[in-house]
Amino acid sequence: MFFDILKFIYIGGLVIKFKLLFKILVIIILTSCVHQVNSSKNIYNLENLKSDLNQIISKENLSAISLAIKCPKVNDFNVIDINLGFNSINGENVTQLSLFQIGSITKTFVATIILQLENEKLLSLEDNIEKYFPQQYKNWSKIKIKNLLNMTSGIHNYNDPKNQYFIGKTLRDPDYYFTNEDLLRLVKSEDLKFVPNSSWMYSNTNYILLGKIIEKVSNSTFSEQLQKRILQPLQMSNTYFIKHRPKTEIPLYKISHLTQGYLYNETLLKNFDINDLSLSFASYAGSIISTSNDLLKFINALFLTKENNNLNSLKKLSAEFNYFENTDNTGIIRKISSNKMDSGYGLGIFILNDNNFNDFNYFHTGGTYGYLSKMSYLKNSNASYVLLINSTHQLDFRGCPT
Repeated sequence: MFFDILKFIYIGGLVIKFKLLFKILVIIILTSCVHQVNSSKNIYNLENLKSDLNQIISKENLSAISLAIKCPKVNDFNVIDINLGFNSINGENVTQLSLFQIGSITKTFVATIILQLENEKLLSLEDNIEKYFPQQYKNWSKIKIKNLLNMTSGIHNYNDPKNQYFIGKTLRDPDYYFTNEDLLRLVKSEDLKFVPNSSWMYSNTNYILLGKIIEKVSNSTFSEQLQKRILQPLQMSNTYFIKHRPKTEIPLYKISHLTQGYLYNETLLKNFDINDLSLSFASYAGSIISTSNDLLKFINALFLTKENNNLNSLKKLSAEFNYFENTDNTGIIRKISSNKMDSGYGLGIFILNDNNFNDFNYFHTGGTYGYLSKMSYLKNSNASYVLLINSTHQLDFRGCPT
């Protein structure tokens, strides 16, 4: 029955379809993982999922979907890989080695490294920005690292849709290289949107600052810290932080694994190879590329104790979750309720308390030009999944990603 529901994603625009796809995947996974079902039923569900995903690919002119699932009651808790379509319209089949841009899922990596540095007493989440940058960012001097992590800083989003210069620059000059200071300069003279810790607003600028703090404290590059602290320990050999162009920053033998992204209804990039577009506009807020399998390793290492590998515990990463409610254009934050449907944002990760399934869904989504992604862990059912798609609609971002 759940596969019949999946067909409703054909109705409406691509934005609605992708959002429903994410929601329905949760239903399918929870149904398999929470309720006792026999192995033949699980196989039937998976085969039907493949069939319906293939219909989506055909009907919506998508060329690639990569899905990795891990569930205690399916396939003996081994990873299930579903890779459908092609790396490009005329390319090779998508496999578990196919590389996708993951956008804002990058933020969970940044938050993980920050928490490791705190555990090593190299910084504190209570530190103010001025401790690390005494002269550079006067308007932000009293903002704490914790405020950057959980989006309660009040700092404007540098890639806000209203920022016509930034949007125009990325679309008309897609090879342009933005330095981190270029990105921060776009908003650093603006007054804060609200007093820090009094409200909530998603802002990519927060994570540009966090990346700079990582480099300042460690006296090394973000890429080096990422490799040392996460990618090497977890053997994530298909994950890369991209400073500029993907094709020039990964091993030559892996270029054929780059999945081509497609951006619908954006005429300025219509004939442009998305893999030649500079990811410098996203930087620490969203410029990692990876595979569904690598991301599944990461989310499981964060949330499954036996696979923790000395990264971060669920309790720490999910601390300080806040709920944002829009009331007369002012934000009200409060702790997430444990007895009703509620959602919020913590230290680099979202949480949804879904009482329909009696489960807590810890996740992050991402989007860049031509790519959509979601990484999710379901606490009570102990299930996880990663979904990567190589197509976006310009309205998915209401402006510019990540």
